[in-house]
Amino acid sequence: MFTGLFSKKFDSSIKFEEIANSIPSIDSAKTRNGCLEYYGKESLYNKKIKISKCDTPDGLQKIIIEYNFSPNIFSWITGICLFPFGFLIFIITSNAKNDFEDEISSRLS
Repeated sequence: MFTGLFSKKFDSSIKFEEIANSIPSIDSAKTRNGCLEYYGKESLYNKKIKISKCDTPDGLQKIIIEYNFSPNIFSWITGICLFPFGFLIFIITSNAKNDFEDEISSRLS
């Protein structure tokens, strides 16, 4: 529901794992198809973070971070049952996505 994309070019001497470890909110990521994927569950939302890399023609590496923060079933039930005020619970999910974006920007800049 709340998605985003971040990409940045890095020197090719920096290891992919070092960049992935500097990203907040990732405890243990699984490697799948050459990408690191992380799935996390919080009390009000689920998060999915995918980190991939590719080489650019100028000899640099491009890191691409795709992320998705979506409300879980509890949030949907609360939002529907307590309409219209229940939908304020989705602000928590949106704020979590915004905080993640801010941390990525500050740590990978």
